[in-house]
Amino acid sequence: MFDVQKSGHYMKMADNNVTLSYILSKGVSIFQQGSTLYLIRKNPLTTITINPAWAPVLNLLSQGEYISFNDVCAHVNADPGKVEIFLNSLVRKGFLKIRGYRSLSDYPFVTVIIPVRNRPDDISGCLDSLLKLDYPADKIEIIVVDDASYDNTPDVISGFPVKLLKNHVRRQASYSRNLAAEEARGDILAFIDSDCIADPAWLKALVPAFMDEKNGAVGGKVDSWFDKKAIDRYEKSSSSLNMGNRSRSSKEEGNFFYLPTCNLLVRRELFLKLGGFNIDMTVGEDVDFCWRLKESGNEIEYRPAGVVYHKHRNKLSAFFKRRFQYGTSEPLLQKKHPDRLKKMFYSPLTVIVWLIVLAATLSGHYLLFLLCGVILLIETHVKWMQGEKKALPIKYMQILCAVFRGYFVSLYYWCAFFSRYYLLAVFLILPFFPVTALILTLNHPLVAVCEYFIKKPNSNVFSFIFYFTLDQLAYQLGVWYGCFRNYSFNPVNPVISRWRS
Repeated sequence: MFDVQKSGHYMKMADNNVTLSYILSKGVSIFQQGSTLYLIRKNPLTTITINPAWAPVLNLLSQGEYISFNDVCAHVNADPGKVEIFLNSLVRKGFLKIRGYRSLSDYPFVTVIIPVRNRPDDISGCLDSLLKLDYPADKIEIIVVDDASYDNTPDVISGFPVKLLKNHVRRQASYSRNLAAEEARGDILAFIDSDCIADPAWLKALVPAFMDEKNGAVGGKVDSWFDKKAIDRYEKSSSSLNMGNRSRSSKEEGNFFYLPTCNLLVRRELFLKLGGFNIDMTVGEDVDFCWRLKESGNEIEYRPAGVVYHKHRNKLSAFFKRRFQYGTSEPLLQKKHPDRLKKMFYSPLTVIVWLIVLAATLSGHYLLFLLCGVILLIETHVKWMQGEKKALPIKYMQILCAVFRGYFVSLYYWCAFFSRYYLLAVFLILPFFPVTALILTLNHPLVAVCEYFIKKPNSNVFSFIFYFTLDQLAYQLGVWYGCFRNYSFNPVNPVISRWRS
């Protein structure tokens, strides 16, 4: 049986104050000019305009302490549901920070669904954690679908107070989840995998997101259960199942936003209306479902407070194989959703600057770097003048740093795409174009180091780069395999568009 003493982080959220509270993010300031209210964020430099009626609330949130949601509502004459939606949108944009979650007077009925095959120990731990959920017992049911296990997995499940459905022949996870959804009594379907452990606050942290009627699906953070090996520490920070520590929503994200099925809550009525998961897909079915949900006019929200812990594959061969499998799903998804084309954006000035840098480096004419400086100053001056017209209190050096950062962010995204999909090409062109191959090879460690400082893993940089390289190679092998198999090369052939905003 599952022992909560195995993991201190399992009990962390249950011990915290869960009252929903907000605070102005560090580096964010409030500025009012006439009848216009601005929020200004230093890093990255961003400004938005706010209705002046929110000034009392924002001033309250700028006092350096978390303010409870109830106290916020006392300062604004508006529906609490709409207030929360608005504040959460500022959280996602980085202007506010959030802590805890909102308690409901009446919680909806939730059906937790778990597909399993030949995992007696894992399903035992998963079910044990679900029975410890901090959620009204009369508002939850658990359905486990055994996918034709040939060991004692069904016997283990029978020892728990859950509903057990059985496939007599193997039908895969998508079919099993759909089968359980048909039998479910809950208004909300909560999907979790058998190799996951649910945090006690999992459902209470995520269910309130459905108070926003536009949300058709909600998901939370998928953290790593293991943390002893170097590969465990890489997975904890860089697993493709981990969507990060920042709240996100399809309202602001691009066409490719999705949530993994091991931590996904969906309105049952909507799930059935969309036909559930695609039973022909063994990987990428969560992406396909989320895209179809978004196309139906509903939104998807990610709240990192709703945590499950995943027992990832922590052997190199299994790690490589799984990343390869994830890669094979990309071409199939692009074929099923041909309108979701990848786009790479550029600005003429950014391209010119980096071409000059490359020319100066290769030719040895380092005075060309002065030309880059001139372009940087010209663009900074133009943007500073635009800010002056609005009388915004933004200093010249702030804009200079923002423009400089923009050049590097563009370079990072170009290099990241190459590292993700074309790193193997270096080995093919090396005998014929050694200088070009060397330049392209340098893209990869640049991306790896950037990822290291962005994700801040609990490991040294060399270990991170090693696993990051394996991750990239395995994934792109899977992508190219899938491209040839599906006769679709859209994943590696993005649309190049000029950035106009």
